[in-house]
Amino acid sequence: MRDQLAAVVHFRRLWRRALRATGLGDVHVHDLLHTGNSLAATGGATTRELMQRMGFVGAGRADLSAASERS
Repeated sequence: MRDQLAAVVHFRRLWRRALRATGLGDVHVHDLLHTGNSLAATGGATTRELMQRMGFVGAGRADLSAASERS
C-alpha cells in the first residue's frame, strides 16, 4: 500500500510538471481516456471494444442497456 501511494504521488508530480511544460492547463488522465475512446469510435470501434478499452468487463450488458433506453 505504501509503495502504491508513493507511485501515485510520483506520477502526480510528473503529470503536473508535464502540464506546465506543455501549457495544457487543467487536463486529467481521465480526459485522455475519453479522447482515446472518441478517436477509436471515429475509427470504427464497436461499443464492446470501447467498453473494453475503458475497462468495463460487462460490455454486453451495456449494449442491452443502450437498446432498452432507445425503446
